[in-house]
Amino acid sequence: MSLEASDALLEPRRARLVGVLIDELAAGGRESLHLPMPQDPRLVAMASALANDPALADGLDEWADRIGMARRTLTRRFAAETGWSFAQWRQQARLLKAVELLSLGGSVTAVALTVGYSSVSAFIEAFRKHFGCTPARFFEAGGGLLQAKKKPA
Repeated sequence: MSLEASDALLEPRRARLVGVLIDELAAGGRESLHLPMPQDPRLVAMASALANDPALADGLDEWADRIGMARRTLTRRFAAETGWSFAQWRQQARLLKAVELLSLGGSVTAVALTVGYSSVSAFIEAFRKHFGCTPARFFEAGGGLLQAKKKPA
């Protein structure tokens, strides 16, 4: 089998693995893996762009200008529709994308920079605060959350 054919077979396997991981994490009832989306079409466009590329550096002022909404209105409507502040939601989006990239075998350094953290140590600290463990421990022995789900409450 050629290298190209091998890579072509590996991609669907990775996609299925990520799908199973996401299903298992969702079944665990972990609220920490939830990313609420707004309903307003302008806010949906903003949230989708940030979820797809969490490293985008634009702040509230830039987004407000881009989607044609006053900053204060954006702030209020985003919180009303998602239940979270823009900063909280953005961090959640970054961490969820990080889990996805790490599950695909990305290095902690590459993932930290890809999702928009300025340093690896800042990423590891944010990850640890949110999930209760470092990225390495999270995926140890089949996945930290999968293991945590199996423990008696």
